[in-house]
Amino acid sequence: MSGSARFNRISNQLMPQGNNALMMAYTAQTATGGPDTLDLTFSQSSNKMDQIQAVFIDNSLGTETFVITPEFGTTIKCPAGWQGWFPIAAPFPSQLVFTGGGALVPLVFTNVPMPVGAWPALSPIGSSPLIWTSFSGITPPVANQQFQLFPADPTRKFVMFRSPANNTWFNPLGGLVTAGGVDCFTINGNQTFISTPGMPVVSAWTAIIGVASTAYSALSGN
Repeated sequence: MSGSARFNRISNQLMPQGNNALMMAYTAQTATGGPDTLDLTFSQSSNKMDQIQAVFIDNSLGTETFVITPEFGTTIKCPAGWQGWFPIAAPFPSQLVFTGGGALVPLVFTNVPMPVGAWPALSPIGSSPLIWTSFSGITPPVANQQFQLFPADPTRKFVMFRSPANNTWFNPLGGLVTAGGVDCFTINGNQTFISTPGMPVVSAWTAIIGVASTAYSALSGN
């Protein structure tokens, strides 16, 4: 007697049930700080969107940190003036509570994972104008010699740097720059570095570039 096979639909962290990748847009009503609640019970019980795995938060116009608190799961925070993709640790968050932001915050939810990353908006309302600092060989760098990229600034929120053709080494705490040294890191040539939330940016940054008299640019935002 031969056996029989049974097939059932399954879903996991990567593949939602039915293999249908979906997204849902929502604008959090947090202009006065919130709270605002999104109830997903119906959409989940009707299998319209049975799990949420990622959210895009656009807090570029916000003046304070935007916070998402799932009914079950971790708290998600997006700083003022930032936007990006964030994972949601609770696969079935029947209710999401939004607070902070100080503005209307557009959101996009997906039922599939998305590449995680956040970045500063270039012109967030309510913040100081961005400060461009450009060097073109009339001041350091000298090839393979340490120099100060940014002076200390207690109001600095983020930094951005475009590397020339050669790799660039940084020490964001203003200390000695050495390959593989404590607090030091490198970015490859012809790539752009943007600091992430929580990274120390207020100290005097030091750097080493393996080429002299090459134009490069750096951006600091307050």
